[in-house]
Amino acid sequence: MPKVNLFIVGAQKSGTSALAEFLSFHPEICLVKGKEAHIFDRDDIGKLTLGDIDKAYGDLLPHYNKEQVCCDATPLYMFYPVIASQLANYNASAKLIVLLRDPAERALSQYQMEKRRGYESLSFGRALLAEKWRLNKDMNALHLDSAWRRYSYRSRGYYSHQLNNLYRYFPREQVLVLRNSDLLNEHQDTLDKVTSFLGLDSAKCTAKNIFSGDYKVSVSQRLALSLLRLYYFPEYIRLRLYHGIVF
Repeated sequence: MPKVNLFIVGAQKSGTSALAEFLSFHPEICLVKGKEAHIFDRDDIGKLTLGDIDKAYGDLLPHYNKEQVCCDATPLYMFYPVIASQLANYNASAKLIVLLRDPAERALSQYQMEKRRGYESLSFGRALLAEKWRLNKDMNALHLDSAWRRYSYRSRGYYSHQLNNLYRYFPREQVLVLRNSDLLNEHQDTLDKVTSFLGLDSAKCTAKNIFSGDYKVSVSQRLALSLLRLYYFPEYIRLRLYHGIVF
């Protein structure tokens, strides 16, 4: 088995599932079973050897047929700072794709997802206010029931810090940053950008609506969303100045 050499590392609720599905149709891309391997965010990752990781990936790639690219699309990888170094230790030549969405909209989408799953009982505004308290009292961020997985609505939106962390371990030419809106509105051009980044031939893929997360937004949620955009104003500036990303 070859090393996994493509990671779609984030951000959650930004279209990573859509991108992974589109890429899975390319004849030279093999996507791990289930799309998200969740290997490097396991709470026992510190005990795993490289051999253990290779075996774990092998179990998720029984369909591998000598494709040039093996892809793990686990959007949680970008959020946890320690994972970037682990990815580099596993395969320093791997390429990373980062798909970003307006951080305020992303936060609301995550909130709606946790609400549907039955994990969130607070209103959106109260959940944002409770976030710091919830995260601070959680001593094991990698645990499957961790507040960091479920209630990190605002925290996941600090993209500039997460990108800077990735660039500590991977050169910029190995990292492709895209916006969710580009994949949605400039579908084929964005996919061509991805295949060029991967050194693969372009593949035509019929656009279809596989972006999940349609939901109604209440008046109170719209108000909280507006306040959250104001809260993120410094982050919008950092993204524009240092990463050339505008939402």
